[in-house]
Amino acid sequence: REREAFVRFSIPYRPETAVLIMPRRRSWNLKATTDEELVDAIRRAGLRLGVEEGIAYPSPAFRSFIADPANRDQIVRMPDELLLYALLEGRIDVYLRYRIVAANNIEANDAGRIVEEHPVHLEGTIHLMFSRLTVPPELALAALPAVGGGVVRDLIVQRETLAVMSSPHYPVSYSPLRAHE
Repeated sequence: REREAFVRFSIPYRPETAVLIMPRRRSWNLKATTDEELVDAIRRAGLRLGVEEGIAYPSPAFRSFIADPANRDQIVRMPDELLLYALLEGRIDVYLRYRIVAANNIEANDAGRIVEEHPVHLEGTIHLMFSRLTVPPELALAALPAVGGGVVRDLIVQRETLAVMSSPHYPVSYSPLRAHE
C-alpha cells in the first residue's frame, strides 16, 4: 500500500507460486493444509527459514512471520542463489522460493533426490509497477495488453525475450530466446 504513492500497478498479468523447499521425506513433519498452518508449524518446530531479502511472498501469514522481530532467530536472509546450498549444508532447515526458480535451481544442481516441495503452495499474482514520477499513465495503460508476451519487459529493460515451457520433470522452466529484430 505504501508503494502506491510512488507507483501505479498493472492488472495482474500472470500467476506466481512460492513453495517451501525442505529435505526429502520431511514434509510429513510439518502438517498443514493452509499457509497459516504452515507458518504455525514452522514456528512451533523452531525451524530456520531461509528467505531472500526484499521479496514479498504471496502470503500475508508468511510476510507477517518474516517481518516480526520476535521471529528473527528463525529467519535467515540471504541471496536467493544460496538458499539451496544453505539447506544442503544444514545452515537452514527449510526455505521459501518461487516455484519456477526453485525447480530450475534444484534441477541444475541435481538435488531432486535430496529435497522436495511441501504440499502447501503460496499462490499469488504478478503485477508490473510503473513509476508515477517518470511513466505517464497513458503509457502504463497502453502497455498492459503486451505484458503477457513480455514485450513491455523487453522494451523497458532491453533484454532478450524469455519463453516459458513445461517439462515432464518440473512444471515450468525458463528458456532464453533471441528477441525478434
